This record gives sequence, structure tokens and C-alpha cells, in this order.
Amino acid sequence: IYFLASFIFNFGEAFTFPLLFIDSNPLRLLAKEKGLSRFNTWRGDHLSLQTDDNHEDSFSVRKCKYDDLKAVTDIVFDSFYSDEMRKSPFSILMKLKELDRLQSNFPYDDEEHSMFVAIDNKQVGAQQILGFVDIDTRPPTRPVDPPRPYMSDLAVHPDHRRKGIARSLIETCEKLAQEQYSSIVMYIRVENKNQVAVKMYERYNY
Repeated sequence: IYFLASFIFNFGEAFTFPLLFIDSNPLRLLAKEKGLSRFNTWRGDHLSLQTDDNHEDSFSVRKCKYDDLKAVTDIVFDSFYSDEMRKSPFSILMKLKELDRLQSNFPYDDEEHSMFVAIDNKQVGAQQILGFVDIDTRPPTRPVDPPRPYMSDLAVHPDHRRKGIARSLIETCEKLAQEQYSSIVMYIRVENKNQVAVKMYERYNY
């Protein structure tokens, strides 16, 4: 099973596989398990994300392409899964499940839902994906759906953190919520124990 899953994950782009996985955002499941229901908010009248580092020219932010999702899956997996889970013999199955979730949720031409990636400007040829974020303004259809606009899956490649990438992705979502959807509020969900993320969002007025 492991080798079959590894083959599908690494070479499955050339094929079409009907992956039968239950939609299960790991952060949402964890929130349910721990009884977390509070959402953090940002108000547009406090937008003050100033670039204060020397990395802004090394990357840029653009709309995510479907072909980016395999690289995005690796970044999301490294960002949201524990060391134990990443080292598990079933890690490749977890990655496949995450890839299926992202592919199933890909916005295509949906004007109310966007995915963005940060790319390496210094790399020649194939663009390396450095970070990812999802911003969703579609009206909730279930009681368990988060309020909108909702920013999720903010993740940065482990080798490229502390370079302003997360800030640029957040700012992109905030501007989209403000300019395209006329919203001065944006919602996120963060685990209280993830103090690195909590402090980062607090710096950005969440």
C-alpha cells in the first residue's frame, strides 16, 4: 500500500484517480476535538503591513494554479502535521488525502474563492512554491462552516520562513477582502497552543 500510495502521489499527475477520501481539514478536525469554536478577526481599518526586510524582491505572490497543488501539499503537510505524523509509515497516505482535499476545493473560475501562492523570483525555469493561502468568501452552507471572508491554510516552506512571505500572503487576502468583496473584516482560526502563529497574527492586528 505504501509503495502504491507513493507512486500515486509522485506520478499521479499523469493519471486520473477517483480518490475516495472524506473531506477533513486537519485544523478543523483538531478544533472540533478540542472544542475550539472562537474565530479571530481582522478589521480593514487597521491595515498596516509594511515591508521592513530585504527579502521582498526574492519572491512574488500570484494566483495558485492547479498544477501547483502537489508542491502546496508538501508545504501544508510540513506546516500542519506533527513530526510523528510526518515520520509515520502512513505519511504518504496522509499527503494523498491532503492533496485530494486541495484539488477538490480548487476554485477554478470561482470569483468568491481564491488560492494564492508565493513563488521564488530568483529560480530560473520551473517556479518553486514558497508559500500558500486560501481565502473564501462563499456564503456558508452548513452550520459548521466558518464565517466569511475566511482565510485558511496559510503555510510557508520551512526553508523560507521569516522572510516576509506569510505577511505578503496575509496582505494579499486582506486587500482582496477589502477591495473585491467590500469587507473590512476577515476571519481566521488558530490553535491557542501555536504561539508562533498567535503572536504573528497579533502583530497584524488580529
